[in-house]
Amino acid sequence: LGMSSSSFWIKFKVENNTNDKKLILNLSLPLIDQLEFYIPTENNHFKKITLGEAYPFHNRKYNDPNFIVDIPIKKNETKEVYLKVKSNEAIQLPITIGSEAAVFKSIKRKDLLSGIYCGIMIVMILYNLFVYFSVKDKSYILYVIYIALVLLTQTILQGYPFQYLWPNYPMIAQYSFFIVPTLVGISSVFFMVSFLNLKQNSIKLYKLSMIICIPYIISLGFALLGNFKLSVPIMEFSAGIVSFFMLYTGIFMIKKGYQPAKYFVVAW
Repeated sequence: LGMSSSSFWIKFKVENNTNDKKLILNLSLPLIDQLEFYIPTENNHFKKITLGEAYPFHNRKYNDPNFIVDIPIKKNETKEVYLKVKSNEAIQLPITIGSEAAVFKSIKRKDLLSGIYCGIMIVMILYNLFVYFSVKDKSYILYVIYIALVLLTQTILQGYPFQYLWPNYPMIAQYSFFIVPTLVGISSVFFMVSFLNLKQNSIKLYKLSMIICIPYIISLGFALLGNFKLSVPIMEFSAGIVSFFMLYTGIFMIKKGYQPAKYFVVAW
């Protein structure tokens, strides 16, 4: 549904073709700020369930980053469910409905894959941190900061930091999605400057790399002011520019005979 300051209403029918007395609804986008589910009960009444990043994590029935609700429904019965959604991020609604066993099997598979990814990234952080303390090369500590921010960004998209790091601070959960990716971009530029030794090898590219960070800072400012509709496109534009600039700078340094640039270009 894109980025919008509006609230959206969604209506859909659920039919139970299983032998279970309830189905599980899983909305697997943890970034949504406000959700209101209206689940039909007996006598044409509705039960309202409020979820979202705008509320403390412990308000949820299920201890999971996804938005999970029960739908009590008898076999071969059909019910209408209503959903009201409002969010600062681009709104997507990946909804799946099924038996409790099927839904939680899918969730745990995702958790396992996310755990493997996090483990690899943590090993990278620790390894490069040990190397930094051994050789005292500033590039390694900048790389550690970059990897840590990338890891935090990816886990924010999965909702894990809100679950484990700041469950009682919804404001951090809402702002982190806009702030942390911006810091990823800035840290990547500083790593490039250090690794390619731009201050000594090309003062023009060094100055240009500092200028390229300015849109990121502007994006960060808009995010802190709560103007997310301007922050996100500036951040995305900056990410594209920085990516091309890094490749150009790496290739330029290869032509100049700076051998470490080959590893940089291939890795990037």
